Amino acid sequence: MSISPEGGAVPRQAYHSVKNQELFIEHRFLEPELCAWLREEVDHAPLKAAAVNRGDRGGRTTDVKSRKTKRADVSAEAMAEMGGRLDTLMPRLVGHFGPPLTEYQPPHFLRYDEGHFFGPHEDTGPEPDLPEKIRLRRVSAVVFLNAHDDYDGGVLRFLDPRIEIRGEEGLLVAFPATRRHEVTAVTRGRRYSLVSWFTASEGASAV
Repeated sequence: MSISPEGGAVPRQAYHSVKNQELFIEHRFLEPELCAWLREEVDHAPLKAAAVNRGDRGGRTTDVKSRKTKRADVSAEAMAEMGGRLDTLMPRLVGHFGPPLTEYQPPHFLRYDEGHFFGPHEDTGPEPDLPEKIRLRRVSAVVFLNAHDDYDGGVLRFLDPRIEIRGEEGLLVAFPATRRHEVTAVTRGRRYSLVSWFTASEGASAV
């Protein structure tokens, strides 16, 4: 994994300074064998264009100017496997970000082909017309299913302050759902990942 804040390289031993930027990072959250199986699941599953959420009555829609990637409808077995992993993750996220976190939302399995990207965005917002499941998000979690050697681009980039993460197989990165971020365009190969969101009850403060 390569992490760069404000364009400067940060060595692996600087992990705690990255944590202070509100990131929770766990290496080998998933084993290589499981990552390989999940990539196969994605490749053999029906794919559809991933949507974006619009407040102010915009609803949920596809917008290739803001987001271009594919979401895979993987098997119930794959969903159950990841559900168990996310269950075990929640106590560690509570320990890092603090309560309240009550449950996780079903993961989205994503495949970024060449030219795919996701522009700057937050995973939650205050707009009252956003779906409740979006408003309740407190922590976002991204899991890389393949290493950055397999593709170019596809960087997970956080804004203000700028931090860039180039993935490694099985790496998990969690962060406040209010944190603005993007996935840069893939210019070679395929980037596989999954995302989920941990929620709190209505009215609970953001992390």
